[in-house]
Amino acid sequence: MKIGGVIWRNYRQIWTRLSQLDNGHHKRVVFSQHVANRCDDAGSTLSYPKLTPQQVSSILRNNENTFELKRGKSVRSFDTNQLASNDPIEDRRSEARLTQTDGLMFGVFDGHAGCACAQAVSERLFEYIAVSLLPPHLLDEFNHALKDRLPSVNTWLLNWYRHDNDYFNTSMASLYRSNLHRYVTEMLSTSCMEDDHEFVMWDALTSAFVRLDQDISTEAMPGANGLVINPEMIDIAFSGTVACVAHIDGPHLHIANSGDSMAVLGSYDEDQNRWHATELSKEHNAQNLTEVKRIKDNHPSSESNFVIKNDRLLGQLAPLRAFGDVRYKWQHADLKKLTMAMNTPYAQNFIPPNYYTPPYLTVSPEIKYHRLRSQDKFLILATDGLWDMLSPDMVIRLVGQHMTGKQTYDPYVPNKGVKLKDINSVLLKRKSGIENRAIDKNSATHLIRNALGTSEFGVQHNKLSLMLSIPQDIVRLYRDDITVTVIFFDQDFLRTCPA
Repeated sequence: MKIGGVIWRNYRQIWTRLSQLDNGHHKRVVFSQHVANRCDDAGSTLSYPKLTPQQVSSILRNNENTFELKRGKSVRSFDTNQLASNDPIEDRRSEARLTQTDGLMFGVFDGHAGCACAQAVSERLFEYIAVSLLPPHLLDEFNHALKDRLPSVNTWLLNWYRHDNDYFNTSMASLYRSNLHRYVTEMLSTSCMEDDHEFVMWDALTSAFVRLDQDISTEAMPGANGLVINPEMIDIAFSGTVACVAHIDGPHLHIANSGDSMAVLGSYDEDQNRWHATELSKEHNAQNLTEVKRIKDNHPSSESNFVIKNDRLLGQLAPLRAFGDVRYKWQHADLKKLTMAMNTPYAQNFIPPNYYTPPYLTVSPEIKYHRLRSQDKFLILATDGLWDMLSPDMVIRLVGQHMTGKQTYDPYVPNKGVKLKDINSVLLKRKSGIENRAIDKNSATHLIRNALGTSEFGVQHNKLSLMLSIPQDIVRLYRDDITVTVIFFDQDFLRTCPA
């Protein structure tokens, strides 16, 4: 059975994006060094349009947001921003408050082979996590709300923090809600329906990741009774995304990571007067030898020479854990069934070479727990577009300095009864902070500015101008999409929070 022209164009676009996946980090580092070498105080020798400082700032700030939390407990505020390289951008970000608990969730999602999977996961994953965290009696309440289609069902689980450019796929809302409801009913049927049942955070987060990925796969799978294909779901399932999610409830921080985005904690040691960067996630790529061993151990020794080849899964995919990417998960017969229906020269390329013992790819996240302390000042979630250009240590120092300088934007009005020596101490710190005051109030924007413009002479306008005016057809050789979220902790809460 052939697929119609409109639907096939969708598949051809997927394959084109799959075939264009590059080496990412290595290429962009080389080209970024090339840019730095060609930028000096006299100006760039490359013939791209010269942007003014105002134009540079306008581009960098176009997608920035700052949210102050009125009842965030351990979280006081967060900054977030994105800068596109792909058109459209393949990164996504999400932030939400859980309505049935005091928890907050933050996530960054780095898509590949298009933005479809990253878009779907950014819309759906938090709901799956929220459901997985519910005790049985609340799970039952939500189940009835879904059955009765109550108007409040959209905010029953989550209150979202929205951005001006957020897009939600309303055409798929009914399917998404139906599969979420199925997940709820299955959880109810297997639970003991006791409020005091044992709860394990690791299991809940893993279950949410894995179940959403299964639903994405099932939604794209051709039906058993004839080939019924949903091209939109095929686009989601055959593209992919990595995900790095933080769940924060009081002093309890959990990071669930699948792929090569990263979460880094910024802590300040007052005794040593220095910032510390603590990586709370591991990148799942070929540089992670433990990850490579895990994959090789899951397949016959006869495949060890090609299961990871050229630092890629089956020689093709860079991240070694991800949502979607069903061409590394489906059984060979199911992939063959779909490619035969496509009946085009591109179809055979959908099945990777040496595809003998699938699945080769998993979305199951690595989970890290950290109990927040008063010395923990902020958490950074970012896609690899940032980490390609700045080290975790540099990122933490930049945000730490930015925090000091940001305090001087607002006038200092001492509280009544404050001693003169305390006022003097504050004023001395503010004087020091003025030296660190950045151009951007938003710390995520500050990081992106430094990622693109830093050279041995500091942040250079010429390099920023060049990096922001590279033509669309080659910009991916210089930089990737960048998404950054910086979460600031409430020090008063952490100081007084019981152990």
